[in-house]
Amino acid sequence: MAFQSTKQRYEYIYGSSVRKLEAEPVREPQPVREPRPVREARPARQPQRRRTEPVEETTESLENVRRNRTRFLEFDWKYMAVVSLAIVICSVACILYVSKTARINRMNREIYDLKAEKVALLSKQDAIRSEIDKSINLKEIETYAKEKLHMKYPDSSSTINYSASSGDYVRQYESVSALK
Repeated sequence: MAFQSTKQRYEYIYGSSVRKLEAEPVREPQPVREPRPVREARPARQPQRRRTEPVEETTESLENVRRNRTRFLEFDWKYMAVVSLAIVICSVACILYVSKTARINRMNREIYDLKAEKVALLSKQDAIRSEIDKSINLKEIETYAKEKLHMKYPDSSSTINYSASSGDYVRQYESVSALK
């Protein structure tokens, strides 16, 4: 699709999902500056040599040195208090961190020990359950029930068959004999 002019292009953009271009603000022309004169290159700077001749110290410079020395040697209690407080706070934080980490490690060790104990108890329980299952003799129980307790298997006359009218659910509190 070839556009004849920029107006056609902008109209196409306006019709699509792309925003319409805003007009560029008009700028005032900048005044033309004159070019700067070219500077000559500076000669390479040579390192200064230390003076070997003694510097004459005036009483004013000696006074300044003495004042600075006393300020430097002066003990600043406020600064020391802030530094001490910061050191104490950092130390307490480190001690708390180490103690909490040790407590977590101790608890992890206890959890591991308890899990190992649980596994051992479960395996022991399974062994005892299988031993109990092996020790049960069903024939012996049947003979004991028949001979000593005078039990017998039910006859077909002693059983009642129940048929429900609807198969989707069972009414729980209804009597079986009422449905006969």
